[in-house]
Amino acid sequence: LNLNAFFEYSKIWKLDVNFSKTKVLIFGTRNDDRFDFKLGENKITICKDFKYLGITFTKSRSFCKAIKHNVDQAKKAMHLLFKRIRNLHLPIDLQLHLFDHTIIPIALYGCEVWGYENTQIIENLHNEFLRKITSLRKSTPIYMLHSELGRRPIQLNIKNRMIGYWISIINGKDSKLSKLLYKVLLQEFSAGVYEHKWIKCIKDILISVGRLDLFEKEIISNANSVKLSISKTLTDLNVQEWNAKLNLSSKGRTYSIFKHEINLEQYLVNLPKSDYLKLIRFRLSNHKLPVEKGRWDDIPLNERKCSKCDKNDIGDEFHYLFTCSYFDTERKQFLKPYFYKRPNIIKFKELLSSNNVTLLKKLSKFVDIIMETFL
Repeated sequence: LNLNAFFEYSKIWKLDVNFSKTKVLIFGTRNDDRFDFKLGENKITICKDFKYLGITFTKSRSFCKAIKHNVDQAKKAMHLLFKRIRNLHLPIDLQLHLFDHTIIPIALYGCEVWGYENTQIIENLHNEFLRKITSLRKSTPIYMLHSELGRRPIQLNIKNRMIGYWISIINGKDSKLSKLLYKVLLQEFSAGVYEHKWIKCIKDILISVGRLDLFEKEIISNANSVKLSISKTLTDLNVQEWNAKLNLSSKGRTYSIFKHEINLEQYLVNLPKSDYLKLIRFRLSNHKLPVEKGRWDDIPLNERKCSKCDKNDIGDEFHYLFTCSYFDTERKQFLKPYFYKRPNIIKFKELLSSNNVTLLKKLSKFVDIIMETFL
């Protein structure tokens, strides 16, 4: 009846229908052959998926295809970004800025609607970019990669955008189609008739930030402050998760000595690429020192000894920077006596936390010699 009414309306107002772009999508059904749709004498094709306003809808109600399309488009844009980075020799902070403002918007297009789906492929895209610009291997823990570059999981961005969209629906006009649909879905969800994934995701986010009180509200006052508060809490939860991973990971044993917060390290901005790539490899255990290589072979930590000297110490970053006699000459050449005379953990932390460009340039040369020795 609705199709007939639409057809009559089109005839009266002399509107042409583009039948090549007019399709029918039936959600949830397995057998579409039993249906027949016509607009006048023209049969309308029943399709399995349809792109509307740039988002692909499928009969299974899954947005996985839409997310994959976004990621494919984002990868093409990322390839062009890599070209510009290479040709223009862009600093790493600008590389990250361009990724956030040119790649992320493509990958997250429409995430306010499909954000409840599995978004790991978007996280993978983000991590692939970070590894590419730092030349770090895939085995580098994500929590270390993110903290060194001051990054957050893309999921935080998605959750914030979903909450922002949800609040705009709540505070919107009652006559808006989106609000009318939301009220129907919320009523079904609250009554246990149907567990709508989008609404469940919104509720789960509110529970995680301790603001379940907002879920049943008909209007949310001070919307901006509420969004900021939720965003801050989500960030704080991410920091807690990062600290837990850092403390529970054996690989983070040394890293936790000098790294205590998620922020872009200044040496990555202040040093030339040739220098900061050496330092980041050393800091994030992208080397073959005994402490790291022994991990690959499941050798107990106390047995990953240095074979270059007779001190019988574990062959870790501290040992080679400060005490291994094999590197005495290089140590005196590149480090100040303050660091290697009476060495301790405090000096180790001070050295790797320094923002002194001259000191860091010398340190990068020293760690490069150390790492090259164990190739």
